[in-house]
Amino acid sequence: MALSPDDIEHIAADNKRGPSPHRTSHDQDRTTLPYLIRKIRPPGFNPLNRNGQSISFTLNLAEVQRYRLFELRRQIVQGMIKIHQEDLSILDANFAAKLRDYVQALQDYDYMQKAKGRPRDPFYLDGRRLDDRDIFVAAGLEPGSASLAVLGDDDAEPVFGWQTEPGGSGSRIFSFLNGQSRGQEARTAFSRRLLIALVGAAFLIGPMWLMMLRNEVRTKLVSTTVFVGVFGLLMAYFLEEYKDVLSSTAAYAAVLVVFVGLSSESEP
Repeated sequence: MALSPDDIEHIAADNKRGPSPHRTSHDQDRTTLPYLIRKIRPPGFNPLNRNGQSISFTLNLAEVQRYRLFELRRQIVQGMIKIHQEDLSILDANFAAKLRDYVQALQDYDYMQKAKGRPRDPFYLDGRRLDDRDIFVAAGLEPGSASLAVLGDDDAEPVFGWQTEPGGSGSRIFSFLNGQSRGQEARTAFSRRLLIALVGAAFLIGPMWLMMLRNEVRTKLVSTTVFVGVFGLLMAYFLEEYKDVLSSTAAYAAVLVVFVGLSSESEP
């Protein structure tokens, strides 16, 4: 079905109301940089007496990909208008390539979002870490550099947790791959798995002890309701898929219901 002139105007107007006005020209894209790259500094930073400290930056590559998605959507809308105006085929090679790029970019963005659950997000550059700080310096973003002027004159945000020089020999660039950072990530991952195991054991052993010590029908019903409710809230917070939340909560409730039934049958 062909688009009417009114439809084209509505599409163009909707395209202009995007999440950001920074779209086409190089000058407009430069104004996006202060939003994507954020200035940070150690607490108590004194620009007149740095004492070995300096400002640095953070960059979320997932946000960069989100801007790219918006730009691809704009190009797809422009392609649709061109197809209508020039009476081209919907199978036009240029339009199909833009649509394919958008689908691939959307899949990449979903993957970037899932990577947030890792001990260290590979798509988030944080200047508090030594290796990421070196990347920003190598790119020319350091105090006194001409490239820093494009980020504006806003003050850097004070943040804690700055990584200091690693002990021992070895390059700071490789500390993330095979040095201190990797060992810290392994310990953090083990701590999280251990915490999950303890929480899981508490949700099973806790109501069991409570029902055995207070072998009353009201205690069993109240404890089952409370534990299942809290467990469901935790699953809703940590899990993304609806079916995973429902199935895990139902499985836990089934375990408690079976235990309540068995303990009730054993009563005199």
